[in-house]
Amino acid sequence: MIEPIFRAGRIEEFFRTLEEESHRGCAIIAMCMMEESLSDLYQSLLPEPTKRQLAHFTKGHLDTSLVRAMSLGLISADEKILYLKLAGIRDDFAHGNYGVRTFDDPIFTDRLEELPVLLRRVAPGNTFDPMPVLNRGKFVLAVSVLHSAFYIRMKGIVRLPKALPAVTES
Repeated sequence: MIEPIFRAGRIEEFFRTLEEESHRGCAIIAMCMMEESLSDLYQSLLPEPTKRQLAHFTKGHLDTSLVRAMSLGLISADEKILYLKLAGIRDDFAHGNYGVRTFDDPIFTDRLEELPVLLRRVAPGNTFDPMPVLNRGKFVLAVSVLHSAFYIRMKGIVRLPKALPAVTES
């Protein structure tokens, strides 16, 4: 399980790590952390002995994993939309789509401008004001908010017992 980035000392490490990376590296590493967080969310539902059997459940197409997470009540529709938006940006960097080199490339302008609206829906009550001016900062902020939301939800999940009690007829 990935340590929560907002725990004391971790947030600075998270931002420093992403700051030291290229734009491409920043997008890829940040979304690897998000994929791990999504997997941790699934695993938080299960007792320890069952976790190893879950590996196949979280693998596969991203959209399918997100739909599963929504159906289990692990993420909201807004979190799914934000996750897919961030994953799309990562994919463009990872696969060299459109010849992207930085978060400031025109292909990202509209997508990154939508992040403040999505962030306010994912974390109501937060104004995110001032929003980072740099596109890279918007991306990193969105990843950190989503990662934190997953971790907070994970802490609130009550684990299933190792064995469910037998049902008896009365």
